[in-house]
Amino acid sequence: MARDNFPKSVINILQSRVANRCSKPDCRVPTTAASSKNDKVNNIGIAAHINAASIGGPRYLPEMTRKERKSIDNAIWLCSGCSIQIDRDAIRFTVDILKKWKVEAEELARQELGKRPPNKNDTIDTLTTALTGFPKKFIVDAISNTHQASEKSLEVLDPRFLIKSSHNDGETIFGIHAKEDVNFTMNILGDYAKEFLEKHQRLIEHGEELEIHTSAVHFEGSNLLTEISSILNDGKLTIGTYERKGTQKIWLVNKETSVIETFDDIKGTLIYGSKSFRFQGECCDQLFALSYRKFMGEMEAKIDLGVNFEKWEHNEVMRLPYLKKLLSLFEKLAYGWELHMSLEVDGNTIVNSKGIDISDAGLVKDIHSALHYIDKAATLCSHFNLPVKFVPGFSYTAEDHKKLIEIVDILEGKCSYTQSQLRSNPSFELVVHDPKSFEAWIRDRNPTDIVILHDAEKIIIFGHSIDLPQKSVTIKSAIPIMKSKGEVCAGDLIKVELQPVDGFELKIEFQQG
Repeated sequence: MARDNFPKSVINILQSRVANRCSKPDCRVPTTAASSKNDKVNNIGIAAHINAASIGGPRYLPEMTRKERKSIDNAIWLCSGCSIQIDRDAIRFTVDILKKWKVEAEELARQELGKRPPNKNDTIDTLTTALTGFPKKFIVDAISNTHQASEKSLEVLDPRFLIKSSHNDGETIFGIHAKEDVNFTMNILGDYAKEFLEKHQRLIEHGEELEIHTSAVHFEGSNLLTEISSILNDGKLTIGTYERKGTQKIWLVNKETSVIETFDDIKGTLIYGSKSFRFQGECCDQLFALSYRKFMGEMEAKIDLGVNFEKWEHNEVMRLPYLKKLLSLFEKLAYGWELHMSLEVDGNTIVNSKGIDISDAGLVKDIHSALHYIDKAATLCSHFNLPVKFVPGFSYTAEDHKKLIEIVDILEGKCSYTQSQLRSNPSFELVVHDPKSFEAWIRDRNPTDIVILHDAEKIIIFGHSIDLPQKSVTIKSAIPIMKSKGEVCAGDLIKVELQPVDGFELKIEFQQG
């Protein structure tokens, strides 16, 4: 699962161009600060890809070259929270929006250069005096009280509604919930009529939220709705459907043995319309996510399932929660076990699916490979008791994966072979120091034991370089055969093949420290 990650030089320039602040306009939080250790820095910033770094990622463009994907033009500096947000909703956070954020963040950084930021205490003192006239200790409940006062004042305008207000991510949100059937008229301005009708149709048929600018809407029949639409003339009106809580049960069946393995219940929401419904839910502490849309009358549905690797950030690799459970799931899916699903609402089964084989799905293969790599890394770290931290957005090559598997197999004592387990005779090269002794050894034709020592190696796991012990190959009961012909001289590099005999064994292990 190769990723086109940004080089260090691009990352350094990218974050500096926005003064180490998140590029999302309503976030702008600083992303770096001093650590408790003098030689360390706390960094919550991420060089996020505008167009995804690998196949299947958000906003992926197959026509882009690897160089273009790794260039600064395809990068935006975000805090970790905002980077997750843009990748979970690629439809909302388009390429154009992200590029606009980037330009605005860089321009704002230029404007702020050399200017003193506001003092926090000055701001608090000013607000305390202006809003309450009381000492600071009375401001603790100010936000909550303000929301309650706003809700009650609006409910007075039309008692048929319940109001819930909140302020999140720079937006003030008013939730309007009818206590009873309410009749009112909503007029849509002509320029927005087509847009509204199309969105309204999707709302009815598929349960998709209807969102339209408040300036496009005029209400009659409710003082509350009229007042809110006039106050929020530069806001958004969102009409949603009723969401029901649902439980998605999944289990796997081995087609050959009929063995069944169950998985955790996936708690989520069911949103439906007249022509389709969709379910989306999570389990394993939000590490595993599953969603799908099913059209009425159709047997098949496109299923999206994945692992939120960001949830493991800052955890030690050897102690990642749910790793074994998730690996078992995706390993069986990759090996062709059938996926069975049953959707329950209020204890009643709504949908049952037949077993499906998704082993050919690229996403399943990629996630299985990633989890397998992480699991091997966890075994390595656990063996040497290394507190290596997990890094989201990690990358590795097929060669990295193969090398890690080999190292773990050696650590677990799995690299011991008999003659029948070898595809060919083992061989090695040696430098001849004493030609006479070497030739006598070859002519002897007696079984011999050989120990071959390799130079110590390093392996990099999640950016952490690990020094491995020296590796040895011990071969017992084999007859050496010289592959080259002619006279042997001191200093010659000679290839020697080992012919196994009774009692042959080849064992690879790491030397004890």
